Parts: sequence; structure tokens; C-alpha cells
Amino acid sequence: MPYITARDNVKIYFEISGNGSPVVLIPGLASDHTTWGQFKTLLENHYTVVTIDNRGAGKSEAPKSNYSVESMAEDVNSVLSEFKNSSFNIIGHSLGSCIAQCYASWYPEKVNSLVLIATRSVSSSILKQHYEVTLSLLKEKINKEILIKNSMCLSFSEKFMRDDVLVNNYVKNTLTRPYPVSLEGLLGQMHAVNNFNNSDYKSDTKIRTCLIHGDEDKISPLSQLKSFKQKNSNYIHVLPCIGHMPHVEEPTQTFSIIESFIAGNNGGK
Repeated sequence: MPYITARDNVKIYFEISGNGSPVVLIPGLASDHTTWGQFKTLLENHYTVVTIDNRGAGKSEAPKSNYSVESMAEDVNSVLSEFKNSSFNIIGHSLGSCIAQCYASWYPEKVNSLVLIATRSVSSSILKQHYEVTLSLLKEKINKEILIKNSMCLSFSEKFMRDDVLVNNYVKNTLTRPYPVSLEGLLGQMHAVNNFNNSDYKSDTKIRTCLIHGDEDKISPLSQLKSFKQKNSNYIHVLPCIGHMPHVEEPTQTFSIIESFIAGNNGGK
């Protein structure tokens, strides 16, 4: 049962792996079930992992319209309604963390714990400008490797970008992804991110929430995270010398934080 049909008849793909208490992975912009890498493998050794492809990416359908964080949160609910579990540990990265915020605010009774990686409450001006540049490059049909490296400069830390092996491996893996995002899907997800505004978001006090953030995150600046924390009294882990992709740059450390948090050993800072 890898597909469900969302309320607007869009087909949403998900898959189940591992064994244990249920963890749900909601990916970021243009990412899918194949892009979690070693981080997902670590989770599968301890949990039942439900991995969802957001509309417009992976094996999910890419409709011509109706892209919003809210519609994607309803997609998540459509998937999780297929399970008998009463509650889930929700993990969202970037766009996925925005979707997770929305889902948790609508369905708090279904959330056992909430992990937001590289999150934000509103889209940053840097991100909006970056998307404009990306769209211009796409229209000019720039070499895909150049497009990937352009995005990497914003997504990864200085330390990561200095390592030619890491950079080249990431570019190679991205170029050979089995389900490359379509232009229509990418534009739709960009629209959802740019129109996201959850500045009044207050997590349900019953939901244990953990924030994981890189101190070199340019897409979701650390200053915004501090404001988010003040409003929601969350546990926060700021990883030094890490950019917007903690689960890629430091998969073992990111997993360890989450494993401890889900177990109840918060260790927040």
C-alpha cells in the first residue's frame, strides 16, 4: 500500500521500513524518500520509519496547482490515517519542518513528539532571493551540476564545502537520483515555502518538541530559531560548523540527539 489518494485526488507516495515505535520523515524542498541517506538507515535500526514524499517530489504526483504547506500537512494526515497507531514521532526537515508544525497544530493528539530540523516560522528574504536566482538559471538551461553547486553554497557549511570528496559525492548522488523533481513540482514547492507564515505558531504544550539547527544555516538563520524557541519553550540543539543539512553533514550526531529525545532524555540547551 505505497500510495494514498489525498483529499484533492493527488496521489501521495509513502513507504515503511524498520521496526519499533513509529517515526515519520517529512522531507525538505525537492527531496524524497531516497535522499535521507545514512540518517534514515540509523533510524531503521531502531524504529518503524514511515517516509513520505511530499506532493511534487519523489514518487508522489505533481499536480498543476494547490501547493501549500497546509495542503501538504493534509497529505501527511491522509497517509497517517491509514495506520492503527494512535500517535507518531514526527521528524521534518526544512520545508518538512514547516509541514510538521502545521500538522502538529491541527492534530496534536496524533503527535507523540516533534523534531524540527532547520526550521523556521516564516520564509527568509535570503531564501526568496535564492529561488528567484534558481528560476532564472533554470530558464537559461544552465548545466545541472552548476545548479546543484549553486544550491549547495547556501545549504552546506564552510567545512563541508571545503571537502572536494564530499562535494563531488553529493553532486553525483543528486545527479543520479532515481526520481528527479520535475520543474512543475519544484515550482509548486517553492511557492509553498515562499508563502509560509506561521509566525503565530505555538506548539501544543503537551507535544514534546526538539529543534536541531546548524549554526551556519543561511536558509533558516539562527536568529529566527531563537525567536521561535522563546515562543514555544522547546529543547534546542545548535550544531557548530553545520549548515542547513544537519542530517547529511552529521547523520550520526543528529540521530543520537533524536534517539535520546524520543526516549525522554531531552538534554536541551
